[in-house]
Amino acid sequence: MEIIFGDKLFKEPLKIIEVFDSVDILSALSELNQYAKKYWTAGYLRYDAFTKSGKSEKPLVFFGIYESSQEAESSAFYEPFLEIKEQLSFADYKKKFENIKAEIILGNTYQVNFTFDHLVKAYSSAENLFYYLKEKQNTAYAALIKNQYEEILSFSPELFFEIDGDKIWTKPMKGTAALDDKELLFTEKIKAENLMIVDLLRNDLACVADAASVKVESLLDIEQHKTLYQLTSTISAKFKEIDYQKIFQALFPCGSITGVPKLETMRVIKDLEEGDRGIYCGAIGYTSPEKKAVFSVPIRILQSHFQNTWQFRVGSGVVWDSDTEQEWQENLLKMQFLKVRQDFNLIETMLFDGENIVYLQEHLRRLEKSAEFFGFLAGKFLNDFQNITKNKLLRVNNDFDFNVPKIVRMELKRNGEYSFQVLELKELLFKKIKISKTVLDQDNIFLRHKTTRREWYQGEEAIFFNQAGELCETNRFNIFLEHRGELVTPDLESGLLPGILRAELIKKGKCQAKKLYLADLKKADKVLIGNSVRGLIAIKPDLK
Repeated sequence: MEIIFGDKLFKEPLKIIEVFDSVDILSALSELNQYAKKYWTAGYLRYDAFTKSGKSEKPLVFFGIYESSQEAESSAFYEPFLEIKEQLSFADYKKKFENIKAEIILGNTYQVNFTFDHLVKAYSSAENLFYYLKEKQNTAYAALIKNQYEEILSFSPELFFEIDGDKIWTKPMKGTAALDDKELLFTEKIKAENLMIVDLLRNDLACVADAASVKVESLLDIEQHKTLYQLTSTISAKFKEIDYQKIFQALFPCGSITGVPKLETMRVIKDLEEGDRGIYCGAIGYTSPEKKAVFSVPIRILQSHFQNTWQFRVGSGVVWDSDTEQEWQENLLKMQFLKVRQDFNLIETMLFDGENIVYLQEHLRRLEKSAEFFGFLAGKFLNDFQNITKNKLLRVNNDFDFNVPKIVRMELKRNGEYSFQVLELKELLFKKIKISKTVLDQDNIFLRHKTTRREWYQGEEAIFFNQAGELCETNRFNIFLEHRGELVTPDLESGLLPGILRAELIKKGKCQAKKLYLADLKKADKVLIGNSVRGLIAIKPDLK
């Protein structure tokens, strides 16, 4: 179990406080309050922690109790491949919008923070995804939480509340604009939405602090982030004694992500929204024994859904004069940091033996699968290469002696354009190969496809392992171990390219795929590397 929040890391808890039924929430927060006097605590509350009917499958409240916090360190990352699927169409969004307007006409609400889901398929480990997205959405309240129930990646820019001694302040965020549309934040509509939430939070603070001490410290401040502007205001108050049970009872959930009036608007939200908000719009944060605490409103968060798939919820405040298209575009703007570049190409490297390309059909099938997966147009290339001839290769470079083996390297662009080169088959100079210090991410989808995305394979030929300690491959070759007459190779699940030669050896029963580790490498009678261009080559691993 691990919690990163801002610049703090929490590991090895002394105790866990977890609650699955809302009837136990107050006693759990009372227990938290007692521990917070002597220890650090870190954790979260779900949005419906106080209102959930029946038992929850995942904790409504989850906090670890710690002796101390550590400094969170950054980590290397690569850009993962993401697929995003909306779970609510614009047509259905318009219907929900009309329903909200109807509720406003009836006087049930003045502002509704309406949210909906997207599913994000991420071919990456949770840690890599966190550090990659944190680079794009680096906020003070970024959080990574992993426990036995779920994984949460939060990139929230919004402060729920902060405590320092006898002072508490909250900083609601209401108002969003694109970087090229800053003037939008100065419109009367946006300012009115923000002020409405300020009044709500002033009243909430007065329930837990000295009412006379409640004051608005700053109004309508503009925060600039990498992809957008946000409008915030700051309200503060003082109290005689910190009581987290009373604080959460009074403030939770934050009014900026419900609407006004809070309780009735939460009923409207429950009736209109599809799916479960989960930790989204709840609270994530920590307390310290020095009478300090910081909690965020977890917006812009990814919640584990199922294998490699995350729930990403997004929303905006809807008032009577809100425009459907404008609110829809605001939601899309809040997702900008999830966008990844698509500037990579597919490649195949093949052997021309003097007459034909060896394993041509196998190479074409592999490329066709990759093109289908990544959405590349491959029809023209596949058609042109079905009957590639020696004469066509001669036209590429007639300076070569085509009576001896050559390397044919093909590169396919997303739009279907392709090129290929004919290269000399040079002698390999290495005999010993070291173990790389770079650890591969077995969830990295690019390891399973031959593309120009190869930044993890820098430097000389080396042997790579993944984060589970499983043997993978080398920079350009699959790896094979011979032990007591049996030839084995790493399983594809470990994170490696489905090599053409590897597949042929397995198909012919000459090799078996299985999970392999450093111990297997050490005890092997013979270590070989191989691909369809070079065949099998015996090497000596440098295990120092």
